Amino acid sequence: MKKAIFPLVFCFLVFSLYPPFGFSDETKLEVKVSRANVRLKPDLNASVIGSAEQGTVLISTERIGDWFKVDLPPDASGFVVTGYIHLSTVNILAEKPEPVAPPAKKTTPPTPPADIPEYEEGAPRSGMSFGFRLLGGLNYASGGNISDGHSGLMQGWRAFAMLFGYADNGTNIGAMHMGLGLEADFILNFTKNLGVGIGAGYITAGGKSDAELSDGTDTLDLSQKSTASAIPIRLSLCLNFPVSPMMSFIADVGGGFYLTKVVSTFRMESLPNYTQQKVDTSASGIGFHGGLGLKVNFSPNLGLVLMGRGRYAKIKGFEGDMTTTGDPPPSATPVSGVLYYEEITLPEGTVGLVGLETTLPTGTEEAVFDFSGFGLIVGIMIGF
Repeated sequence: MKKAIFPLVFCFLVFSLYPPFGFSDETKLEVKVSRANVRLKPDLNASVIGSAEQGTVLISTERIGDWFKVDLPPDASGFVVTGYIHLSTVNILAEKPEPVAPPAKKTTPPTPPADIPEYEEGAPRSGMSFGFRLLGGLNYASGGNISDGHSGLMQGWRAFAMLFGYADNGTNIGAMHMGLGLEADFILNFTKNLGVGIGAGYITAGGKSDAELSDGTDTLDLSQKSTASAIPIRLSLCLNFPVSPMMSFIADVGGGFYLTKVVSTFRMESLPNYTQQKVDTSASGIGFHGGLGLKVNFSPNLGLVLMGRGRYAKIKGFEGDMTTTGDPPPSATPVSGVLYYEEITLPEGTVGLVGLETTLPTGTEEAVFDFSGFGLIVGIMIGF
């Protein structure tokens, strides 16, 4: 009986002193993206508590779905961060590597490190990347002397009619300031902070003026509508400053070549007769722009952009045509030439006028439309 008990006791002592035989659950991993997030829990919404650079070899002691539990290399003070890294950011080198010695200390910092990458797991950002940004909103332009001439033309005609006994029943004088701004840019990102954008935009600024005058028997209606538009072909330096995985401050600065038009239609109507004059001109020039904004990331490749846009662009040298129509048909023939600006004195004071002649008249100056101003725009940013 004693001989039978001795082998059982011996086996019990062996299995108590040595670990059970079998295969290790450890997995050797290598980071394949420029920087991979390590999270507190195996969840994309969990806090980021550390990161690993591309090429870092890690040992995982546990796998939960697409997440690996890993220990980061100890820092200068010997502390080791333990967390979870996503399958999409690593290559599996070996399913059953040799066991490694455990680190001397382990702790989980209560707060994430300062330099947390912008991008989430599943969206590797090593090397260059591309993006497309589409924005639109309200635009304000200074207008220049063309805007002054738009307002002055209505004031001049009203003063002229009042010299012939017409009374002013109501006048609305508008300026060419408000409009819309649209822009689209393809952005080549050299790093997560720096890129170059190439794109185009569409800017408008317009105004309307009208007046009603009467001499007791006849009513004279005056109306004018003017619109300036520009298509800037732009080159921009784009900056990105991540403040969290979900949010970044963005900025851009650059210049562009502006293709512009100014179209103005003036109509004078005394039923059943009317006369209408239309001026259609175009010009081109150089402008500069800059912007500051905020990008909120819905996903690694899609974000909402809110931006304030500033612009400096004074365009001159407008050339085009002026045509006159009416009932009865007017005797005036179409005129092609340059757009000019001059000032005249009225009883109310000095006002500006814009006209078109074949050459620049003596005592006048070139008409200028000033697209300088600002805009508030909103849109989306798509990454590739």
